[in-house]
Amino acid sequence: MQNLTVLPLLGEIDWQYKTTPQLYSHFGCVNQQSNWPRGKVLGGCSSINYMQYVRGDPHDYDNWQLPQ
Repeated sequence: MQNLTVLPLLGEIDWQYKTTPQLYSHFGCVNQQSNWPRGKVLGGCSSINYMQYVRGDPHDYDNWQLPQ
């Protein structure tokens, strides 16, 4: 089954910008550039970003607590 989450990216509603060529990263990319998705629709990038987020691990937050 095809990954449907990438359909809006690199399509007609994406400006298809690329990063500037990188000297020290992006070695697996063509011309050491990566795609920089930007939406050209009402709502811009938030219309094509799927509202993804990652919840932090509670253990990490516990470690940030100030010393008593």
